[in-house]
Amino acid sequence: GIELKLIMPEYPVTCYSGREEIQEIIDNLMSNAVKYTQSGSVTAKLEDLGREIKFSIIDTGEGIPKKEISNLGKKFHRINPYLHSSMDGNTKIVRPGGTGIGLYVVYGLIKLLKGRVEVESDIGKGSTFMVYLPKKIIFTNLKGN
Repeated sequence: GIELKLIMPEYPVTCYSGREEIQEIIDNLMSNAVKYTQSGSVTAKLEDLGREIKFSIIDTGEGIPKKEISNLGKKFHRINPYLHSSMDGNTKIVRPGGTGIGLYVVYGLIKLLKGRVEVESDIGKGSTFMVYLPKKIIFTNLKGN
């Protein structure tokens, strides 16, 4: 019941960066968007901003509380790790399907690729994760050579 959309520029966009890292970032963000969207849509959008690319993952899912956005990307952090039991409504059980490590990895990869991430979200309306990466990055030798 989720519509998947793809919005691409009318011309090819080249980014000389870490292909595997970018794939991991997109896979994780798309997976989260689908996991937390019960109905509506998930959109992947790519934009050419000149010296950098921007890709956005936009969903119409649960949304993220504003106070939690600054905690995204912290190791093992989960916004709502519990589900309420249907029996009495007060018993909490651990929410299945995640450890809270995915966004930690995503944020680390974005930093490695010299990019940045921005998040916008409204409860009940969905979330947008915007990743900005330079079109070309030069990795320096970590040994100082």
